Amino acid sequence: MCASIAGASPYTTAVKGLADVDPASHSTDEFLDRLGAVLDEVPALADRRWELILAMESMLSTEERIPNASSALGKLIADVRVEQSLKAEARRSVLAEPMLTAEAVATALGSHSVNPRQYANAKRRKGVLLGLPVKNRYVFPAFQVDAERSTIVPGVAEVNALLIAAEDPWGVASWWFSVNGWLGIAAEDPWGVASWWFSVNGWLGRKRPVDCLGSAAGTEAVVTAARAEVAPIG
Repeated sequence: MCASIAGASPYTTAVKGLADVDPASHSTDEFLDRLGAVLDEVPALADRRWELILAMESMLSTEERIPNASSALGKLIADVRVEQSLKAEARRSVLAEPMLTAEAVATALGSHSVNPRQYANAKRRKGVLLGLPVKNRYVFPAFQVDAERSTIVPGVAEVNALLIAAEDPWGVASWWFSVNGWLGIAAEDPWGVASWWFSVNGWLGRKRPVDCLGSAAGTEAVVTAARAEVAPIG
């Protein structure tokens, strides 16, 4: 196992952890086992562990020799690092929008539940409300709730259900430079859905979906845009 390097980024640590392992002098299985052990020590890469291992396995199977395995891994990790940085930036942008706690959602909807947090989270689990995981709790974009009428804003539940239930686990749209902004919509990806609501949208004349709610025509246009987003390509 490699020891963490004081002050080094987790990405640098992962690359250095393989610097002394030459795939030319190890079997592919031995090298991939070593790669897995190194990635296990880097929490920042935990959710991409198998993706990195499979990518390296593909490299090893298509090339007779990789002169510098750490350099090849470094490129893979660099790509992940850029993607994670972009996603982190998108999440910060989303969290800059007004948010409600689960308890505040329950109050705004007029719930008298003895467990207001459970009330709001039940609607999240059903795909009616969009909730975003922040540490050990969920926060809810405030635009979804009309506190004056104690109801969910028209169109919100339908759109959330469409986007959260998207069938493509890799994302209906790419995180990379879409005309609709930073989408990244995927099953069980509430951040991608939130980005959809808060990003300019080509189907809406480059307006944000969240800004089109409030009128019957605007709500219908948002629902139509969401349907177009999840429609099969081709």
